[in-house]
Amino acid sequence: MADTAFKGPKISPSIARIQLAYEALQARSPGEKLYIAYSGGKDSDCVVALALAAVGAEAIEVHYHVTGVDPPEVTRHINLRFRVWRALGAECYSERPSVTMHDLIVKKGPPTRLKRFCCEYLKEGGGIGRVVLTGVRWAESPRRAATHDILTIFSKNKALRATYSQDNDIQRRIVEHCTTKSKITVNPIVDWSDTDVWSFLRSFKIPYCRLYDEGFTRIGCIGCPMADKARLHEFARWPYMRRYYLRAFADMLLAHPEWVGRNGWYDAESVFHWWLQDGHVRGQIEMELDEA
Repeated sequence: MADTAFKGPKISPSIARIQLAYEALQARSPGEKLYIAYSGGKDSDCVVALALAAVGAEAIEVHYHVTGVDPPEVTRHINLRFRVWRALGAECYSERPSVTMHDLIVKKGPPTRLKRFCCEYLKEGGGIGRVVLTGVRWAESPRRAATHDILTIFSKNKALRATYSQDNDIQRRIVEHCTTKSKITVNPIVDWSDTDVWSFLRSFKIPYCRLYDEGFTRIGCIGCPMADKARLHEFARWPYMRRYYLRAFADMLLAHPEWVGRNGWYDAESVFHWWLQDGHVRGQIEMELDEA
C-alpha cells in the first residue's frame, strides 16, 4: 500500500505506524477514515504526505481548525493543498470553532506561555472518538517529549489515558481502548528531528508554506507567546493583527474593571506591551485571574 518512492530510516517506520493505525481502525470500525489534524505547518505537510503513501487519499480526512489569527500565507497554502488532496480523493475540511480568540481574551485574559488556553479551544477540540494523526514531534519542546509518544490515548476516564512507544502496541491498543468518547492520537513522526522533516520535504519536493523560506522557523497563530521575541517581527509584518489584539484587550478591560491596574494594565496599549514583554512596561509573564 505504501509508495515505494518514500523510503528511509525514519520514513519507513512512520509509514508502518500509519498503516498499523489504519488496520486497527478497520478492525474496530470498517470503512472509517483516519482523521488528520492539519495546521499548514511543515510537520503537518509531512504527515499528510506519509498518510497518502501509507493508506491512500480515500482513507483519510484532513481537518484544519480555523483560528482566525493564522498568517494569510498559511491559509493560502492550506487552500492550495486542499485543492490538490481533494482532487486525489481525500476529504478536507476547514472548521471554525464556536469561540474566537477575541472572545477568549475578553473572558480569560491574554494567553501566556504557561496558560495556552487558546490551543484547547481553537485547535484541539476535534477528533473526539476518532483515530487522529498529528505532526507532534519530541524535538518541538520538552513538554511534548514528556507527554506524547507514538500512540496517545485521551479519554475523560483518566484510567484509560496512556502513551505507548512500541510500534507493535499500536494495533492492539487502539482496538482495546478506542471507545466512543476516547481520542486515539497517533504521532507517526514523533521521533523526527528538524533535519529529518526538511530532508523529507525537499527530497520528495513536497510543497510547504513559503514563510519558512522567508526566515520563519515556526508557523502558528500570530502573536503566540511561544514565538517569544519573534512576535515583534510578526506584528510588524501583519499590523492589522496588532489592531485586532488591541481591540480584544480594550474589551477585556471593559468586561473586567477589577483587572485595571494589575500588571500595569491601564489601557489596551499597556496590556499589549506587558503581553509582548518588550520593555515598555514592567510585569510578570504569568498571573492568576478570576475566570468569568
